[in-house]
Amino acid sequence: MKKFKKQVIIPIAVYEKELLIFYNYSDEEVKRYIKNKNYINDDTLESWNAIFDGNNERNKGTYMGNGKNHIITISEEYDEKSLINTFAHEIMHFVYGVTQHLGLRLTNESEEAFTYLMGYTMGEAYSKIIEPIMLHQALNPKIETV
Repeated sequence: MKKFKKQVIIPIAVYEKELLIFYNYSDEEVKRYIKNKNYINDDTLESWNAIFDGNNERNKGTYMGNGKNHIITISEEYDEKSLINTFAHEIMHFVYGVTQHLGLRLTNESEEAFTYLMGYTMGEAYSKIIEPIMLHQALNPKIETV
C-alpha cells in the first residue's frame, strides 16, 4: 500500500511567519518542494543540507527555521499518542524559533506569547494534518505480520 502523505502550510499572520509541515515525505521530496517554490533561498537550503542528510528517514520529526519560513517534517506514526507527541515536540521547536527571532525570552511576563502561539499552531496542525492522518489510519489500519 502507498504511504499516506500530506503537506500543509499554517500561516501565523500576527508574526508574519508561516509553518510548512510535511508528513511522510522523504528528505529529497522536501528539498525539491522548497527549492521549486522558492520557500527558502539557496544559502539557507545549503545550510539546512546537514539537517536533511537522512534525518527525516531516521527521526520521527525534524524542525528547521530561518526567521520567516519554518519547516517541520514528520515520519509515519501509527500510535495516536506518539503522533500527537511528535507534533507537539516539533511545534514547540517552531514556537521557540519564532519567539527567539522576535527577541522574546521565556519569562513570567512573556509566557502568554509562547502559550498562545503553541495553542494556535497545535490547533491548526490538528485540524489541517493530524486529524486527516488519524482518519486515514482508522480507515486503513496497519496490518502487523508475524
